Amino acid sequence: MPSYLSVSLMSAVGSLSIGGLALGPLLDTDAPRQESNLRSSAPKACSLTTTLSSAKHQLLVDRTVRRDCKTRLTNLCTAWIDYKKAYDSMPHSWILECLELYKINRTLRAFIRNSMGMWRTTLEANSKPIAQVTIKCGICQGDALSPLLFCIGLNPLSEIINKTGYGYRLRNGAVVSHLLYMDDIKLYAKSERDIDSLIHTTRLYSNDIGMSFGLEKCSRMVTKRGKVVRTEGIELPEGNIADIEDSYKYLGIPQANGNHEEAARKAATTKYLQRVRQVLRSQLNGKNKIRAINTYALPVIRYPAGVIGWPKEEIEATDIKTRKLLTMHGGFHPKSSTLRLYAKRKEGGRGLVSVSTTVQDETRNIHEYITKMAPTDSVLSEYLRQQKPKKEEEGEEPSWKDRPLHGMYHRQIEEVADIQKSYQWLDKAGLKDSTEALIMAAQEQALSTRSIEAGVYHTRQDPRCRLCKDAPETIQHITAGCKMLAGKAYMERHNQVAGIVYRNICAEYNLEVPRSKWEMPPRVMENDQAKILWDFQMQTDKMVVANQPDIVVVDKQKKTAVVIDVAVPNDSNIRKKEHEKLEKYQGLREELERMWRVKVTVVPVVIGALGAVTPKLGEWLQQIPGTTSEISVQKSAVLGTAKILRRTLKLPGLW
Repeated sequence: MPSYLSVSLMSAVGSLSIGGLALGPLLDTDAPRQESNLRSSAPKACSLTTTLSSAKHQLLVDRTVRRDCKTRLTNLCTAWIDYKKAYDSMPHSWILECLELYKINRTLRAFIRNSMGMWRTTLEANSKPIAQVTIKCGICQGDALSPLLFCIGLNPLSEIINKTGYGYRLRNGAVVSHLLYMDDIKLYAKSERDIDSLIHTTRLYSNDIGMSFGLEKCSRMVTKRGKVVRTEGIELPEGNIADIEDSYKYLGIPQANGNHEEAARKAATTKYLQRVRQVLRSQLNGKNKIRAINTYALPVIRYPAGVIGWPKEEIEATDIKTRKLLTMHGGFHPKSSTLRLYAKRKEGGRGLVSVSTTVQDETRNIHEYITKMAPTDSVLSEYLRQQKPKKEEEGEEPSWKDRPLHGMYHRQIEEVADIQKSYQWLDKAGLKDSTEALIMAAQEQALSTRSIEAGVYHTRQDPRCRLCKDAPETIQHITAGCKMLAGKAYMERHNQVAGIVYRNICAEYNLEVPRSKWEMPPRVMENDQAKILWDFQMQTDKMVVANQPDIVVVDKQKKTAVVIDVAVPNDSNIRKKEHEKLEKYQGLREELERMWRVKVTVVPVVIGALGAVTPKLGEWLQQIPGTTSEISVQKSAVLGTAKILRRTLKLPGLW
């Protein structure tokens, strides 16, 4: 079975071992320097290390050739060669021969030789072993070294093709005879006779090392004076290589007479949007959905970007379609800030990377690469000459924070809140994308309150709140200022935040923790270590007006007590509310210290209704027994506000 290969992945230990050796000294230091040239002298050969992806380098070379042919109306003949079961066919004996030919480190050669000698598999019939077969052809898949071994095995072909003298001559005199990327080969020549000769040369080399063409995937194209000419193809002993019919996909880009750029863009855009839909239909949280779009969907656009032209109109249309899909799945409010959607999460944005940014960055990176390599690479030098002068890039767009309506929230909390921590819920809370979108729309005044409808859209005359009828119905009023919501909705949100602190305190003192976050804690919990009072009215000798804090913790062993009071006010009032809480309970603190003879500390826990936190929140939480994180109470407050907004504004299910 000369072509049999077990395609199971190499073990992790084997992969790590080979990977480690592959990263070590590659060439035999005892070999003469001039004889240790691993790569072919032609830049078209399989490139193993480069500052740009090897595939993109190949596509740049190919585009240079095609542009030159089209501009000068010259003759160009090309052929695309595909191997049948390429990775399964290369003999181990030839790989070892090439390793010695290129003077690869002898320790690495010995390791590979011994490893290959142990590649075996067992044939079974009816679950009974028949025979053990030694694998003598092909390479394993899944380790770090096998792709290099395959390239080394084909590298002599690159040298042979270069020595034939055939190829296409560019305007500046550089000659391109072939591109070789793993098992994908593209041949270039100036005449039909020359291209047929290169095909025969490639076939003979391939047959000698036990590899064969997959003729159904091979193709040829003859261009005379810039126009494609139909021929009968080339007849080989194994069969015929016909002329290309429509297009040929080389390294993922459709090619024929021209690059079929429009088809390539359309295919990439379609696949990108398909992946976006797939991500949005998943059960991932908001942050991970955005991350998945950036890392799973956008690479489909990033790969051809810079190699093929991408009109600005198509880029903008794709970004608009992306935002529409987000809106359809509840991940982006239609009136929200587009700029903020693309801002980093630590800066208060959603972290989505736009198609526009992706194409611009990739185009700029490729241009920088070409400019850097052009002095030493004659082909890229010609590519640089062919490029049209670039238009000056437009200035940077203003930040969403500078927008009158969308940036209002940020400007209001800038002086009173810790900005970085106020936005940390976007990065750490793990909320659904619909909840993220709702809270951010509320921050940006993008929700249709009656005040907005009356003052901005002019679709209503009365801006007063639909519940209390007293004040204008703004986001601030709904989230923390309506008397009709104070008795139940605000109290429920408040108790959820306080409940997190309470449960952590109970856990610290080994007291029974409420089974559900909706279960109202008992007024008094006590053991030998501590006493915890929940919403308990304190009896003091001297009358104190503020005598019913949310939580009081008495540590019996340390002789200390902590008075905790929670508030979820409007975000612009958090620092003021913090000071009010401290002053409010000073009288109670003095009375408790006198009565109980313990040291009493007042701790305010204040979180803005839309997530803003004061710079000292972390310090206050550290003074509370147990471990209560800032993000846990912030997340609870934000979720409570989202619930209030949905109920009050009667938002659709997605919001």
